[in-house]
Amino acid sequence: MTAAALGAVLVLAGAAPAAAAAPTPTLVAIRTAHHPGYDRVVFEFSGLLPADNSVARVPTVIGDPSGLPIPVAGNAFLRVRMSPAAGHDDNGNGTYGPTRRTYALPQVIQVVQAGDFEGVLAFGIGIARATDSVRLFTLTAPSRVVLDIADDFATVDVRDYFYDVSRPPYLFPVTRPVIPPTTAGGALQRLFAGPTEAESAAGLRFVSSDATGFDHLSITDRVATVRLVGGCDSHGSTYTVAGEIMATLKRVPVRRLGEDPRSGGPHRTADRPHRLDPGLHRAMRPAHRSDVRASLAEAVGQANVITGSDASPDYARDESLTCVPRTPAFVVRPGCTAEVSAVLRIASREQIPVTARGSGTSLAGAAIARVGGLLVSFERMNVVLEIDEANQVAVVQPGVTLAELDAATAAVGLLYPVHPGEMGATVGGTLATNAGGMQAVKYGVTRHNVLGIEAVLASGEVIRAGGRFVKNSTGYDLTQLIAGSEGTLALVTQLILRLRPRLGHRATILAPFADAQALALAVPRLLATGVDPVVLEYVDALTMAAIAHTEGLVSAVHESAQAYLIVELESRTAARLDEDVIEVAEFLAAQGASDVFPLDRATGQRLLQARERALHTSRAAGANELVDTVVPRAAMPDFLAEVQRLATGSGSYVVGCGHAGDGNVHLSVFQQDPEIRQRLMTSVLRAGMAAGGSISGEHGIGTDKRVYFDALEDPLRTELMRRVKRAFDPAGILNPGVLFDPAEAALR
Repeated sequence: MTAAALGAVLVLAGAAPAAAAAPTPTLVAIRTAHHPGYDRVVFEFSGLLPADNSVARVPTVIGDPSGLPIPVAGNAFLRVRMSPAAGHDDNGNGTYGPTRRTYALPQVIQVVQAGDFEGVLAFGIGIARATDSVRLFTLTAPSRVVLDIADDFATVDVRDYFYDVSRPPYLFPVTRPVIPPTTAGGALQRLFAGPTEAESAAGLRFVSSDATGFDHLSITDRVATVRLVGGCDSHGSTYTVAGEIMATLKRVPVRRLGEDPRSGGPHRTADRPHRLDPGLHRAMRPAHRSDVRASLAEAVGQANVITGSDASPDYARDESLTCVPRTPAFVVRPGCTAEVSAVLRIASREQIPVTARGSGTSLAGAAIARVGGLLVSFERMNVVLEIDEANQVAVVQPGVTLAELDAATAAVGLLYPVHPGEMGATVGGTLATNAGGMQAVKYGVTRHNVLGIEAVLASGEVIRAGGRFVKNSTGYDLTQLIAGSEGTLALVTQLILRLRPRLGHRATILAPFADAQALALAVPRLLATGVDPVVLEYVDALTMAAIAHTEGLVSAVHESAQAYLIVELESRTAARLDEDVIEVAEFLAAQGASDVFPLDRATGQRLLQARERALHTSRAAGANELVDTVVPRAAMPDFLAEVQRLATGSGSYVVGCGHAGDGNVHLSVFQQDPEIRQRLMTSVLRAGMAAGGSISGEHGIGTDKRVYFDALEDPLRTELMRRVKRAFDPAGILNPGVLFDPAEAALR
């Protein structure tokens, strides 16, 4: 039955039709003007006025409902919200013109739409100086929301030069008010804010070169840092971003670095145009590229330096779903710590970004090199140097894979227990992300199993921390600090790993549950009994069906199951193992399991291996994004219920599995629309943090989750992390773009 037919039935049955709802006020224009002592911003609406209007000072303009930062030019920011209100018509078309506007006013620099969602219209306003002297009020005939912002400060006029490529001499001056004495910073900020509407209509543009562009400007401690997009190579054009900004800077008092390649920057490093940002460089000049290659070849041998264009495509990517492959300028394959040190001395001298790579299994984009950078591959440093049975440690190079280490330790009856889903991952890579895996419920994550390291700093200096011992109360623990740092603090060249006795008997139990909540509740109760499982995994029904079909385990699928619990137990003796299996099976049945299946060893191993490949199965099925959040395991039932509510509300599919024993949830998101997907990801990760968890349990932030890390993480904590980064890597050459915005690398 149609909605209209249903309404007719209700009316005929005697129900009075509801009064027509008042139309939502629609924004039709934004105007600004300067008055003595204040700037005014006017939002004009058709029809009625929004009933609920507010203005507030904010440290960052956050998008509604994405929760992500929105770039707005200014030294301080205001957020204006109006409700009910809309900036679009019934067809989704905008009703008031550009959503980002630049103004040549003393106080107001930019007005940017920050949200137009569910009857709430939000704007971020970038202003020249922070002030609490603001007034928000309404006027009628026509309907207007008016914001007055005090500008009780003196300004001086400077000239910004925009390009009009249709009219010689191509440089066209416009006047901008800035606050002295920082006229250069003000001029550059206004330049990067772009032309006003009228200036754009007249054909003025900031960037004229098709080969180059920018998407970030930061001014800190009177140092301006520009993030360049697409590199600086003008391909014969006389215009580049670096060249275009000079037209303005030459007309204000400023010390310009970079016109002489030998000039010293704030840290005595050359500020050549390709070094304006260590994270996104232009292609090196051929002569410079040749010099760098010769230096690298001297350090590691000619055969171990590969020019990016000659390198295998595998070096340009990792296993992340959303990160774009990038070809490095060079792939370098050192064979020992001394060679790594030599490579980093060259990179430090030349200010070239460096990314470390193991086997490329990163799921967060942390192993993809920067444009114009070096990729340091540890494929030659793949030796198990020693198995120390007396101290139960292994000494290994970072390129050793987990499979190779497992074989070496098995030969002497020992075990390195960190087993993430990919045994082809290298030990160095798992240290970089602090990987965990299925056995973390019993043995902990990488951080709990690494006792010491040897590492090379960005300067080329070699440090050693920890040793063949468990206890250490001597100052800061640098081993634990570098674990999980994703290659941003140092390059690890040797590891001392803690080994455990390898128990000879294992058994696997599969328990389907008709109620996913019951499964989640059973996990902490099982652990409270004193049972010490080596694996405790949950898999939802859709994921189990997919992996069962892929791996030929159809018999494992239970018709009424919503979710499955996989338990693996280990023991020194077969008799004790049998007792534990019976105890766990009876307990799970009492907790609401639909059935309990003790599996033979071969079937159990196939099931666990299929579970480890669940993310690859999702990738093959078309998953668009991965979630790796972790919550307290007791919070998993409520968190999973909230995830399903969010998925349903956004029209998305979210399926997955996870390490139930430690609360690490792996979800695959199926949603083609990037805006909807980003909003959903933000909501899911925010829900995990609200439950007491964090964004990533073991995959790391990389570049893939950086936008969520920026938006959701505690600012004080991230600022402390930035300070640690600067202490280890003052020039910002180690994996720029991982964890933090690459443009921050040059801010000191």
